[in-house]
Amino acid sequence: MDIREILSVVDHTLLATNATWEDIKKICDDGVKYQTASVCIPASFVKDAKEYVDGKVAICTVVGFPNGYSTTAGKVAETRQAIADGADEVDMVINVGMLKAGEYDYVLDEIRQIKAACGNLILKVIIETCLLTDEEKIKMCYKHLDYLLKIICVDMILQIVVNFIIENGMTEARIHLGVKEQKI
Repeated sequence: MDIREILSVVDHTLLATNATWEDIKKICDDGVKYQTASVCIPASFVKDAKEYVDGKVAICTVVGFPNGYSTTAGKVAETRQAIADGADEVDMVINVGMLKAGEYDYVLDEIRQIKAACGNLILKVIIETCLLTDEEKIKMCYKHLDYLLKIICVDMILQIVVNFIIENGMTEARIHLGVKEQKI
């Protein structure tokens, strides 16, 4: 895989609280120049960035960022506004507190509602693995794997699993993807 292939799947990201329009234009210029998958920027810049890049790179933004504990209704409203402003993709942060409390159905319902607001646009789910125990990572990735695979690309799920395996010194894992079992 060469550098162009790698960059084509990278979201060039600037989510600093002190980012200015000049900073956003620079990241947009870089995204176009290096042909990244998207530029991921604060929602307040989406409308201007969409116009600025004129379709040369996808615009991504985040909802529930950075901590994920906004209400579901708030995240859905953020999603709808981002899309109305021109976002091509949305990254959502799950409610880590709810996950840690074992409220897996709450987390899944939140993902479903935000995905419904996204329609056919890409929704990526940020699960903040650094804040989760191994058990929580497993439950988040596998409890609802059938549904999550419908909204998150398989490669992303596999990368999460691969990272989990590497972090934990495991040498082998098996994931059931539909009817096909993949050994990784």
